Amino acid sequence: MGQYPNIENRNNLYNAWKIINPFLFNGEWVMRTQEKIIVDILRTARTNSTKTRIVYSTNLNFKVFKKYAEHLLVHGLLQKIENKFKTTEKGLRFIEHHRELELLLTMNGES
Repeated sequence: MGQYPNIENRNNLYNAWKIINPFLFNGEWVMRTQEKIIVDILRTARTNSTKTRIVYSTNLNFKVFKKYAEHLLVHGLLQKIENKFKTTEKGLRFIEHHRELELLLTMNGES
């Protein structure tokens, strides 16, 4: 993503993103990162999940899920079997690496 010329544009982008992709954390609405959304999708799809189950479990809409699913399918993190999605071995490794990174950041007082 490119640089924004002033703080007003960044705040507008942040506010727009909060409307599109909010979730509640400790009583406050906060943004999820793309990585967190991907991990949420992959975790849900570990057990052959329908698109509807993933959308509801990850608090996404169908349009947003479609974009993520296409990306995950192309990169081999997710596979589609008939009308269900399943996390691949590569996707499971992604989940594990993400968890390890979160632990490292927490241990260092970063989060």
